[in-house]
Amino acid sequence: MSIFSAIAGVSVTKTGFFNPPTLLGPIIGIIGCSMLTTLTNSTTTVQWIGYEILAGAGVGIANQQGYIAIQTYLPLSQTSIGTSLVLFT
Repeated sequence: MSIFSAIAGVSVTKTGFFNPPTLLGPIIGIIGCSMLTTLTNSTTTVQWIGYEILAGAGVGIANQQGYIAIQTYLPLSQTSIGTSLVLFT
């Protein structure tokens, strides 16, 4: 998660657009989590580790995007309120 969160943060900093990671992250996360539901006793270690990496990548990519959007659009005096509301929801 932390690696992909950092990659997404660098991407947003370079491009200025936080929408692509916001949309791409949940898609990757859903794919990874749905693959985790297929685990059985005969699933190999390589498979479940790959599924976990995929799910973690999706969550990591999308995790911080709401906070970045709040810090971008709200004035400094309202940033703490906006951040707490995003965390609450």
